[in-house]
Amino acid sequence: MSESEGDLILLAAQPIYRYDMSLFGSELLYRDPDSKSALEVGEVFATSEVVLNLCSSVSTQMEKLNRPVFINISKDFLLSETFLPLNPDLVFIELVERIEVDAAVVRSVKAWKRKGFHFALDDFEFDESWQPLLELAEVIKIDIMEQDVEQVRALKQQYSYLDTKWLAEKVENDEEFQTYKAMGFEYFQGYFLARPKLIHGKKIRPEQGNLVQVLKILNDESADIDSITDVVSRSPKLSMQLLRIINSSLYSLNKQVNSLQEAIVYLGLETLKYWAILFSFMSASDSPVEVFRLAMTRAKTCEFYCASLNLSKATAGKAFLIGLLSATDILLGIKTREFINMIDLSEEMSSALTRMEGDLGKVLKHVLITEQQVLKGEDFKSNMRLTVAFNQAFLWTEEVIREMERL
Repeated sequence: MSESEGDLILLAAQPIYRYDMSLFGSELLYRDPDSKSALEVGEVFATSEVVLNLCSSVSTQMEKLNRPVFINISKDFLLSETFLPLNPDLVFIELVERIEVDAAVVRSVKAWKRKGFHFALDDFEFDESWQPLLELAEVIKIDIMEQDVEQVRALKQQYSYLDTKWLAEKVENDEEFQTYKAMGFEYFQGYFLARPKLIHGKKIRPEQGNLVQVLKILNDESADIDSITDVVSRSPKLSMQLLRIINSSLYSLNKQVNSLQEAIVYLGLETLKYWAILFSFMSASDSPVEVFRLAMTRAKTCEFYCASLNLSKATAGKAFLIGLLSATDILLGIKTREFINMIDLSEEMSSALTRMEGDLGKVLKHVLITEQQVLKGEDFKSNMRLTVAFNQAFLWTEEVIREMERL
């Protein structure tokens, strides 16, 4: 089945993190169906496309996420003072080194700022012509692959008088992250979060032992309602979390659900198993919320992608679990191969996780590749079904995390 033209997505979002690894916002990047760069199609055209897509279809998603977005715009668009019909508190306009700074540019930046928009300077030259913009910007972005540490340290010291925050982009590993964090950088872009440190040989904590038991029961296709409610009921915390999430705005049920049996009646056994697995993972891990955001997005992308391929509902449910289990190294500090030996997984799921074989293995492989491309800010639009699945999963994860923070 081919993708319709209506499915084309011309934007990519690269996450921006705070120094404490919490999600701050994202940079919106131009994407072309023929994989041409913004420079190849022309900055004016690229700006028009980004703005058109942002205002016509992505703005609703942006409002749901309620996080800042960074947008590159051309000099022509800046000077036109065609202000974006978006909440200016959530928009950072990026000015790049290709813009020739003159009095007209400075006047336009001031006009945008009067409307409430924020400005970030990206890959620019620290020369005298940019001085007026330095004093108007709120974020300075540094490509750490283009300048060495000591150069950046000297620049940060030289401009320490500015009331701006500094963002390190193209951060590829934890060492770089720690170096620039120690230097006082507040924001970070790059691939470092996709490769957290692994903790080898970690002992299984009691909560992780409970997770193993829950997974054994919930993953048993022959398990009936009584056996599943029994294993969930053994943990008062898990039961309470399940009832709270089911009674939250995620489902907006017409009546209050007060028992696991009622929850099964209203939502079905598979939905209950789904949430029980997710909450059990959360109880067994002490990882920061950003790691859960990555794992949950991966798992949900696997599920949505399966559905788009017209695979069975049961297969899509397995895909969600496959996505979560593939993240045990970052969630629990235990290698996936070691962890799955503790639970009774089917051969289908084991081969998918360890060898990327079968329908589930292929799904997981494609999702992992897409995840890496997104985190690197690369073009990941070659598979439109996967693109749509990833975007849906990202929004779902944000909504779930917000609800969980209220529990």
